[in-house]
Amino acid sequence: MKSLGRFRRDKRGIGTIIAEVMMVLIVLLMSVIVFVFYSGVFTALLTGASLHPEDFGIIQAGAPSAGAFDPNSVQPTGSAPSVSTSGTVCTSSSPITGSVSGVYVPPGQSCTITATAMVSSGVEVNFGASLTVQGGSITGGIKDNSSSSITIQSGSTVTGGVSLYGTGNFYVTGTQLNSGGVSLNGVKYASISTSTGMSGGLHASSSGSVQVDSNTITGGTFFTDDKVVRVTNNSGSGGLHYSNVPDCFSQNNTISGGVSGVCTGGSASGGLDIANTGTYIVSFARAYLNNQPWSGVVWQLTFGSTEQCGNTVIPVGPCGTYPVVIPPGSTAHVTFTWVNSDPTSPVRIVMFTLVSNYLEARIDSTAGLVCSTRSMDQPREPIGFC
Repeated sequence: MKSLGRFRRDKRGIGTIIAEVMMVLIVLLMSVIVFVFYSGVFTALLTGASLHPEDFGIIQAGAPSAGAFDPNSVQPTGSAPSVSTSGTVCTSSSPITGSVSGVYVPPGQSCTITATAMVSSGVEVNFGASLTVQGGSITGGIKDNSSSSITIQSGSTVTGGVSLYGTGNFYVTGTQLNSGGVSLNGVKYASISTSTGMSGGLHASSSGSVQVDSNTITGGTFFTDDKVVRVTNNSGSGGLHYSNVPDCFSQNNTISGGVSGVCTGGSASGGLDIANTGTYIVSFARAYLNNQPWSGVVWQLTFGSTEQCGNTVIPVGPCGTYPVVIPPGSTAHVTFTWVNSDPTSPVRIVMFTLVSNYLEARIDSTAGLVCSTRSMDQPREPIGFC
């Protein structure tokens, strides 16, 4: 009887132990459940606080320029091309929004071809008129005779080439230029960026300021008797060819086919001096110029003996690799090789660090640095050019 009683007392002790173990397991299980369900909240809270405080700013900016030349001295060579008046007439009150066969822009009129348009048989622009292509597709190319301006915006496709004569301003960005080349004869200001194709090559002759940046050109690039040329960050084939270009600058191009002629006398069009005034290394990983990705960069620290260029430590000097690495207490000079199609328009720049803090600036061709803003603590402000 005594053994039975002791056994019962021992069973009650075992039950107590089991109950305590179960309580521990329940607490652990509940902890896991709480962690799983609220880990997203914890992550958001941690993300909302800047784990990499950075402090930086622009201390000096060089204004871009389109080169020192008289625009009135820029004249096309040869006879003016004939312009066909057939096709759908496009004016400011009659934009092209659908499918049409041929487009004609009369003298002095302003034409917009929208992103929904599909144009066959080409577009012809007469003297003093302006054309803006907002996207969509043009087959048959674009031709003009001394138009005021032609702008081809990102997302457009032009098949059949572009042939311009005596144009005031020509601006093209983010465009597919298929089955044909681009011919600029006596164009005062031209800027071609982030575009592909040009199987017939790029030919600029007797023109004013010609900026060719971050394109793929497969038919060769030719400059003859132009006032100012800037050729930067381009790839492709067919070679680079220069003839009598007194103000010429070439950098970071990978165009196979060699180089003929001389491209000297020019320089990069501007720059930013960025100071790191904080206690953490600042690394700018990417940049945008006027809303377009800026693939080319040349930078160097303004003092010191070495700098981090890509994965290598080099003596202080030009580095063409992202990120732009600025140690605490240091300043980097960042060069941008870019020219506005209109020299009176400001250049707008945004640069992002590796932790997505940003620095933005607006630089006027005559006034220099107009404004700059920065965001270095989350939650960050929405991106909006100053």
